[in-house]
Amino acid sequence: MGRSMSTPDSNGWHDISTAHKDGSWMFLYWPTMSITSFPQVGFHMGDEYGWELANDRDYGEVFPTHWRPMFAPPVSHSSSPPPPPMTKPAACPPLAAGTISEGDA
Repeated sequence: MGRSMSTPDSNGWHDISTAHKDGSWMFLYWPTMSITSFPQVGFHMGDEYGWELANDRDYGEVFPTHWRPMFAPPVSHSSSPPPPPMTKPAACPPLAAGTISEGDA
């Protein structure tokens, strides 16, 4: 299901009033940012919680003025299949007595 979006400015930024407030990740920007001078990744947690930043949930209240959609992930140019999912490794067998000396530990 597609989402309608506001018309972005020439740099791709939308007015914050048009942002999705359903927990979707997006880039956030506000002109008085005190953390850094670059956009932060964040999401809206609903009216009770408001805007949150992905990298610091204890920052306090965030009042972005603009938002931008997240970039698409990289496209693989490899013809090989993706690696299998990670699995839990088997337990290591116990070491035999005397295999590690006190100086090795």
